[in-house]
Amino acid sequence: MIKNNKGAVIIITIVSMFILTIIGFVCIEMFIAQNMLVAADVAKIRTFYAADGVAEMLRGQINKVCPDSTTNYLDATIPPLGSGTPWSGATVINNAIAAGYDTTPTFPVVCARVEIRRVNSPPSSYVDFSTTTAVQYYRIMGVSSVTVNSNVIYSTVSYYFYVSNMTPGNVWRKRFAGWREHKTIQNDTGLIQ
Repeated sequence: MIKNNKGAVIIITIVSMFILTIIGFVCIEMFIAQNMLVAADVAKIRTFYAADGVAEMLRGQINKVCPDSTTNYLDATIPPLGSGTPWSGATVINNAIAAGYDTTPTFPVVCARVEIRRVNSPPSSYVDFSTTTAVQYYRIMGVSSVTVNSNVIYSTVSYYFYVSNMTPGNVWRKRFAGWREHKTIQNDTGLIQ
């Protein structure tokens, strides 16, 4: 008894290939989605370290240009709040990294900038200055960004400090109180937008 099954094998083969094609497309989509998530996570980490890095560079520049001494150089050199004039130390750092903070060839370029501003009062909710004397407060703000998957990822890190006159010796010293990572860029008043 021989049965006539001449077209069944082709139909089974076509249906099987169609199912395997669907499974293949689903696997490719899952791989692409996972790859995009990993790229975004890596970009977030890179932008945080870039913002932190430029803020640390400016802290080093401040310590180099305005050392602890009997003269308060810092209050005289940093422009007042809202003046729009950048401090020369921040300009030196920004010019040095104008082409990008992190230009690793296999990743998108991370751009970073730093600025220093006077602030009227410290953000008391997360920075403890532990001082009762009237002092001028400052904020160093590093901002970095990178474009990944047509999305721009920002990181902002702020360091807060003040300069006070310490005795004995009548020496002006900088007191860095702490840092704060922000997910949004801050305005000149120190408030989170």
